[in-house]
Amino acid sequence: MTRLVRVELRRLGSRRMVKIVVGVLALAVVTAIPLLDWAIAQQARIDHDAEIERCVAAEEPEARDDGFVPPTIAETIASPSQRERRCQQAIPPVDPDFRPSDVEDVTTNTSALLILLGFIVGASFIGADWQAGVIPTTLSWESRRTHVFLAKLAAVVVSVFAVALLWHTLFDGALTGLSALEGTLGQADGQWLRTVTGLAVRVSAVAAGAALFGYAAGHIGRSTAAALGLGLGYVFAVENVAGSNFKPLRPWMMYWDATVFVKGQFEAGGDVPGRSTLEAGGVLLVYALGVMVVALWAFRIRDAA
Repeated sequence: MTRLVRVELRRLGSRRMVKIVVGVLALAVVTAIPLLDWAIAQQARIDHDAEIERCVAAEEPEARDDGFVPPTIAETIASPSQRERRCQQAIPPVDPDFRPSDVEDVTTNTSALLILLGFIVGASFIGADWQAGVIPTTLSWESRRTHVFLAKLAAVVVSVFAVALLWHTLFDGALTGLSALEGTLGQADGQWLRTVTGLAVRVSAVAAGAALFGYAAGHIGRSTAAALGLGLGYVFAVENVAGSNFKPLRPWMMYWDATVFVKGQFEAGGDVPGRSTLEAGGVLLVYALGVMVVALWAFRIRDAA
């Protein structure tokens, strides 16, 4: 079994799809500092312009993240030019510095891409094996289908988790370096480190789970295209739509529990009643085991030709 896992790990590492995914992740690490520095400066300018517009229109101001509330200008000043001048004088520019607290936000926002890549790797790995006839060849010298199934599964899940965690270490390290360049690293403390580390581990775990689902879908559909269509179609067309329209279903749907597990709370338009991060992880684990059992059953009873 161990030898079979090592063989599958080497085969997985030689796949072109895996090399492309690793290249994309490496590029994200390399370009993180300049892109984020530019993006944050642009966002600060946009936010400042929006505050000026609300001030000129005498609209209710919105508090900044640091607690600063832009002042309002009396409506008795009729001239728009005078109102704009006074607003410019009263409202300072938005601070464009990248802070340690922003690392969590960036990591959370990039988690969907990492999870999607995990699913694609799992689906393409086994889907390509079926299409290229590798599965029948493997079964000709290793007839124990359960061993073959579990060895390939272990190679995919362990690899995706390890690469995702390594990527988070490098990516979050680059973000922390940007914070150091901005002179805000002193705001980091032990609680911040625990929060960022926990988030990285949870995202990596969900990415590995997504690889498991992709792997299972690839076994059931016996092709990469079928796996992608089955998995992504179900999540976006069924779970997203059903969860958006029927809130009582959310606590028992993978998409919504994954959101809770990654973020620790739901932040996209509502909440999942009574669902904690630990409970969401437990629900995802049950679904993962269920899908794995179904895929193994299908693999064992169907003809491998």
